[in-house]
Parts: sequence; C-alpha cells; structure tokens
Amino acid sequence: MPAHPSLAAQEREAIDLFGRADRRGPPTNSVRRDALVLAIHLSRSPHVSLKRLAAVNIVKFFRAFPDLEEEAINAIYDLCEDQDQNIRIQGYRAIVQVSKEQPASVERNVDVLVQLLQSDEPREVAVVKTALIQHLEMNSKVSLGVLCDQIIPPDEPIEDEDKLIRERLRRLVIAFLAEEAREPLVSRLKSQGDSGAEQELALVDTLLKAVSKFGGTDAAKIAKDVLFLLPSFNNGRVPSRHSDELLRTLLAQASASLKEDLAPRRNPASLEQTRVYLELSDLLCRGKGASDPVQLLRFYCTSSLMGKMTLGRLSENARLFFIVYLAQALSACSHLPSPESGELASMRRQVVDALTIILPFFIQVAPSDAQAWRSCETLLQTCQQRKEQQTKWNVPAPLHSVLVEIANLANDKQTPESKRVGDLSRLLTRPPSLPAKPPPQVMQLQVPILNIIPADPTFGNRGTGEEESVVPREQQGGRKLSIRGQHDRQRRKRKDSSPARSGGSGASTPVSAAEDGPQSSTMKRLKTATDEETPSLLLRMGHPRRLSPATGSRHTSRSRRSSQELQSQRSDSPQHHGPSSAGLPELSLGISIKGAARSHSHSLLDRIQGNGT
Repeated sequence: MPAHPSLAAQEREAIDLFGRADRRGPPTNSVRRDALVLAIHLSRSPHVSLKRLAAVNIVKFFRAFPDLEEEAINAIYDLCEDQDQNIRIQGYRAIVQVSKEQPASVERNVDVLVQLLQSDEPREVAVVKTALIQHLEMNSKVSLGVLCDQIIPPDEPIEDEDKLIRERLRRLVIAFLAEEAREPLVSRLKSQGDSGAEQELALVDTLLKAVSKFGGTDAAKIAKDVLFLLPSFNNGRVPSRHSDELLRTLLAQASASLKEDLAPRRNPASLEQTRVYLELSDLLCRGKGASDPVQLLRFYCTSSLMGKMTLGRLSENARLFFIVYLAQALSACSHLPSPESGELASMRRQVVDALTIILPFFIQVAPSDAQAWRSCETLLQTCQQRKEQQTKWNVPAPLHSVLVEIANLANDKQTPESKRVGDLSRLLTRPPSLPAKPPPQVMQLQVPILNIIPADPTFGNRGTGEEESVVPREQQGGRKLSIRGQHDRQRRKRKDSSPARSGGSGASTPVSAAEDGPQSSTMKRLKTATDEETPSLLLRMGHPRRLSPATGSRHTSRSRRSSQELQSQRSDSPQHHGPSSAGLPELSLGISIKGAARSHSHSLLDRIQGNGT
C-alpha cells in the first residue's frame, strides 16, 4: 500500500496543477476541471496551507463548470467555518470573488455574510463588513433587499431561542447600515439616478416599518443614522410623503410610549421612551426641515403633557424637556413660508392660555442653561404676538403674577438670555396706555379784576385821607392785571355794598390807606367756589347779634351752603337792609382778620373769650 505523500509534496503537486490550468487554453479544458476538483478536495484538508490554496483557486475555475458550481460554493462556505481564523478570513474574501464571477449568487452570499456579523472576533467582523459593502456596490438593490429582510423578518412562529438570535442580528444589521455602510450607501444611491431613487424608496419603506415595530433605541438608530441621511430627507428628490409618513409614525409611537411612561408605578415620570420619538420628530421638522412642524405642535397641544396634573408628575428634567421642545415646535411653525392657518393660530392661543400652568414649573426648575431661557423667550414672544394682534386682549391676572416671578428669576440669573426674558416679562406686565382724556371743565368764576394804570407822577404825594381814583374797566386802554387777593375782593365788596354807592355808576369807591394798611407784596391764593361757600373763622366764632340781617338766623355749622342760598343771601345784602347795628361791615361777605381787628375796639382774643361786646 503506497504511503501518503508528504505535505510538502502535496503542496508542490497542487501548485503545479493550478499553474498549468491557469496558463492553458480554453476555460473548459480538462486541466482546469482537474484543478477545480483538486481545490474542492483540498478545502477539506486538515492542513492550513492546503486550505489556503483551495480558497484562492476555487473562485478561478468554478464558473466554467456549472455542474461543479454548487459544490465549489459550498466548499467556500466550509472554509468560512474553519477552526483557523486565517482560513475563515480567506473564505470571507472568496465569497466576494464568487459574487463578482457569478452575479446570481449575490443574494445568497449577502445572506451568509449577514449571518457572519454575529462573530465575536472584531478582526473577522471588520472583514465581513467590508465584504458586505462590496456587495452593496456590486448590486445595491439585491443587497438592500436582504438587509431589509433581516430588519423586518416575516411574521412566523419561531422558538424563543431563535427569536433572541433574530433580534440580535437585526440590531447588528441596523448598526452596520448606520455606521460602516452609511456613506457608501448614500453615495451609491445618489449616483444611480432613477434606479437609486427606486432602491431608496424600498429601503425607506422597510425602515419605516422597523421604526413602527421596534423599540425606541432601534428607532432612533434607524431614523437618525440612516433615514435622515438619505436623499429623500435632504434634497426632496423623493416625494415628501415619506417624511410626513415618518413623522406620523414617530408621533404615533410617542403617543403609545407616553401611556407607558405615565403608568402609575412611574412617579416621577422621566418620559424615557417618549422623549426618544419626540427628539426624532423635532430633528425631522426643525433640524432637517423635511416635514410639517404643525403636526408636531398639534401633538403637544392635544396630549396630556399640557395638563397641570401630568406636568406635576414629571421629573424636573422631563418638565424642562417638554417646555424646551414645545417652544422649539412653536419656533419651527413661525418660520413656515405659507400664511398662518386657522389651526395654527388656534394652537398658538391654546399655548398662551396654558402658560399660567407651564411657566410655574419653569420657575420651580429655575434652569441655568441658555437653551431653556431661549425656549422661555419663545413662549413669551408668542404671548406678545397675541397681545399685538388682539388689541382687546390683556394679560390675565394669574399670568401677570407668573410673569412678575419670571422677571425676578431672570434678574437673579444674570445671563444674556435671562435678561431678554426679564425685559419681555416686564413689557407684557406693563399697564396698557389709556387714551388721553379731555381736560376737565373748570367752572369760570366771575372774579372782579383790579385794573392797574400807569404810575401817576403824584402817586405817593397824596395826603392821608386822599382818595385814589380807579379807572373803570370800560375806560381802561392799557394792560389788565388780575390781582385776586382775598383782602382786595373783600374791600371791593364792602365798597359796592355801601348804601351811598349802590346806585352809582359802577366805579369802585376809594378806601383809605389808613384803614386797609399797606398791601402785601405776595399775592394770596385764588379763592375758589368751595372756599366762598365755607363759613369763615370769624363767622363761625361770631356772636349772633353781630351777624347781618341776611345771616342772623344762620348757625355756625360746618355744612356747606348751596349756591342758591349764597345768591339769596347776597341779594339781601346791606343795600336792602342797611348796615348792621354795630356799624360793622357785613360779615357774611367775608372779612380778613386784620380788618376785623381794626373795625372793633376789643381784640380778637377778648371777643373769643366773650369779654367784648
């Protein structure tokens, strides 16, 4: 029985045969067929060097012999499962060559490579990912189809163990698309024109299903790291219905997650799952500008997050998250190019009405970061916009109190953002300016005017007792000055009420300088109608017998008399009844203390004490 050839002899024979097959004639000649059969046989050898020769040469000859093709590909798959890492890596690289030589095998080979992503060896995983990227470049449509099938597997009953394997594999595929394959995939889709757009649509549909089916972590990875980078969500080449559909999917998931996050056992609620979908929605609407932010604002306005009870259950971090993202949705809506719809205007009013509930929680958190204060500024700007658009609307009292607290908190923070919030709060709480009122109508009192004529050369040379003539108003041609001192008015009233002058021509009767004394240089205040109606001090202290006939029955009470009583009493002045029995001037017309002192032999103190007569 012949001995087995040594390893070295086997290597020499194999190398010689592979060399002759590579140099000789047509691809289907017998030498090439013998070389392929030998390579398949060597793939099962226990020797690493011989397996390495098999991995390199199988891919050279299998295409020419369809009857050996299946056996040849299976031999390569066996190499991918070899115990030696170097042989396995050789098998991974051989798969790529098989796909290049036989495009029909791309789908099958991509599926094998996806399974190989589960390897625990980082070096091997890197080679597998490179092989998958090469397949995407060779045939992106088929390759993406296989990857999508791994993300959304068919709904069929499977064992729990298989379910765990499938979930792990799905996450591996999503991570591959979001990281290593992201840039080459996007570049490939852009370069293929209409064909790339068609492939992108298929990928988007699959990823949308994945977002709606799986949890927040996978959804965030798919949306943020894959979908948002595709041309569909950047240059508008694909109909925008996909971005709107993605937003609806995200908000539906947010609504379902909110119920779970607000379960009674979670207190305080952190919105751990809900915030993932709301962050993605905000990025889609505001960051990418790929969808309508009105849908996002509608979610906030119709969800329970706007209620006081829900906000009270949230953690401080979750409250601040809601306030910030609500403000960002409002800001995104304000930048829409189309005119504001009735729905948007209604939601703006709803947000303003809810500020009485929302802002107190902002005050409780008392944030220091600039983003939070910018969000508060956006909310107050919405309030200011309503005040400007609705002239009859004023800040309600509860909101007014909250804005005052916001202004105080802003002063404490002393940041540029908080300063703007403080200024806006004070502007909103400023009282509305009232329309100018017409000046009140002042009752014009007929006050006698003392006419002053130019100085007489003989003024000051008159003797004591000489009368100083006063020119009547009708004859005055110079400038008129009104000296409305109380003493002057009383002096003129006494002169006018004298019986000897009652029928005169109307000119004032001179009064002795000795009687009145020198006039004070300081003008006394005007005597108003109220002053005239109030009894004077002397009148209230006077003896009844000293009162004039017109006021003889009047008591010294402090009540005011009506103007009709005053006119009636003035009509009964001494021009009808004559001077009083004591020869005093008519007290009902008013008299100064100085004049009263001169007109009575006893002092004022004596008369008050009752010693005078």
